[in-house]
Amino acid sequence: MWKKVQNRAQLPPERLRSLLVLTVLLDLTGAALVVPLLPVRLQLLGVSQRANGVLSAVYSLAQVIGGLLLGALSDRCLGRRGLLLLSFAGAGISYSLFLGMFDVDLKIVVLARLIVGMTKQTMTASVAMMAEITSEGTERTYWISRISSAAMLALICGQALGGFLSRFGNRVPIGLGVALYVIDTVIIRLAFDPNIGWRPGCTQRSPAAPDTQKHKFMQALSSIACTKVVAVNLINQFVLCAVGSSRVLYELERWHLTIQDIGWLASYKSLIGILSSWLVADTLTRRFGTWTLVYGATCASAAAYFLESVPGEAFLPEILGAGGGGSLCSFFMTLLPAKFAADPSFLVFVCACLPVHTVATQTTMVALKSRFTEIVPKSEIASALAALDVLQSMVGVLAPVAGGLLFHGIIPTCIPQRCAVLELVLIGSLLLLCPPLAANQAYKTEK
Repeated sequence: MWKKVQNRAQLPPERLRSLLVLTVLLDLTGAALVVPLLPVRLQLLGVSQRANGVLSAVYSLAQVIGGLLLGALSDRCLGRRGLLLLSFAGAGISYSLFLGMFDVDLKIVVLARLIVGMTKQTMTASVAMMAEITSEGTERTYWISRISSAAMLALICGQALGGFLSRFGNRVPIGLGVALYVIDTVIIRLAFDPNIGWRPGCTQRSPAAPDTQKHKFMQALSSIACTKVVAVNLINQFVLCAVGSSRVLYELERWHLTIQDIGWLASYKSLIGILSSWLVADTLTRRFGTWTLVYGATCASAAAYFLESVPGEAFLPEILGAGGGGSLCSFFMTLLPAKFAADPSFLVFVCACLPVHTVATQTTMVALKSRFTEIVPKSEIASALAALDVLQSMVGVLAPVAGGLLFHGIIPTCIPQRCAVLELVLIGSLLLLCPPLAANQAYKTEK
């Protein structure tokens, strides 16, 4: 058996790296195939906004616990290969529960989310494994960027494909997703050495290591400027998670979306997010500075929420009004899909509100993360980022519950107004932590 394992490791390094990128692509495509199905299932089960918030919080808590526990096991005894196999198995079992072999009630949904939350560590394990099979420097950066690109491609294509395949029955995208996890398992078992990421003596850790790490966390987050950035990061994360817990059910109820609609809409949003991260965030940050950009993005997002709250009937007089312009608009509406023509607010949402929300979210996150790495000393960046991730994960557990309570029992057209209020709370926090004049002066000093 050992000889077979050694033979598997004799594959050329380039092929191993390509296979690892392929497994990430297949894994996240499998997950994306199922994404459009979950909101419809929750709606059929009569899940309220409050219950959906609790479900999101349970999933986030499972991710935190699973990440900490499995990350430690990966370093000690499980290894990178074992962590990937466990991730594939957990996702496959979780999504198999939706195949109809059982009555898919709320208990099954919660169980499935717990399993996938606890075990789904594909990105963590794949990046760690890639670090084991690449050399430091440009080679490692290149291949880790390939992993990120594969994840983005899977999100864009998988959700739309899942919505399309649901036309042939909900079991089709779920079954395909489970099959992709089986393929991933076969690839990892046959191609990769079980000892990748595990070394003799890796269970031995210095007794001083935890104290040293804790000291680094506190030191990295000790400055006033850094504390402000962290505070804004956490408030922004709270707003995003609170709003995000309601969005899919809200869109489903307001515009009566089908599974196909949810799929292409999610892919459309992912594509906008990727393009804004690549093409917009860096340019705007260099042009305006972090704080001015965050102010502008938050105000734009609040304005888009207020626009989104306008009912479709309010747009009809403009579209159907008298005159050549009204006739042209009316003719244009007849060329659109029926869902857009029936409710013009959905057209406004897709063409204006959703792009503004997505670009504002991505540019804010990139700008704040970039600013954080500029303030923290270079020797402490890794520890500081780890600490920030832990804090954001804790917010991700609490915020969906708060969002569920905030949006519970609210008619769909009023939900965007409450989202706008949350954005205004973020603006108020910015005014307290980093007033515009002080932010502008700091940016001029940096330039």
